[in-house]
Amino acid sequence: MAYELFHIKATRIGTPTLAIRAEGRIVLNADAGDILRREGAKFVQILWDAKLYKMALRPLAKPAESAYKLSSKAGRRGMGFSGLVFLRHIGWTFKESSPIPVEWNEKEKLLEAQLPQEKIEDGW
Repeated sequence: MAYELFHIKATRIGTPTLAIRAEGRIVLNADAGDILRREGAKFVQILWDAKLYKMALRPLAKPAESAYKLSSKAGRRGMGFSGLVFLRHIGWTFKESSPIPVEWNEKEKLLEAQLPQEKIEDGW
């Protein structure tokens, strides 16, 4: 028998994670999507700490200044939005998709991520 195992290329992660896709889309896995849904989020604002390379998403129920509309497929728990302008602003290198763990900051009501410094071109 000459069968070989087909390896799934998608990363299956059981903790809240976001992925920055090569085309500039920021995608939240099911666990991260569940957190934002629990907060009633239909939009997010991006907060950026250039010194620490930290990004935070502030969930919003209604549109507001500089808010990104979240989208999701029916029956799916994950969600995403186009973060291309933000990613270009910080100098993100668009070579490959990058999964990044996120943590919910209950006090500040923010979904926070430590972006890998090596993925951001000099300029900050």
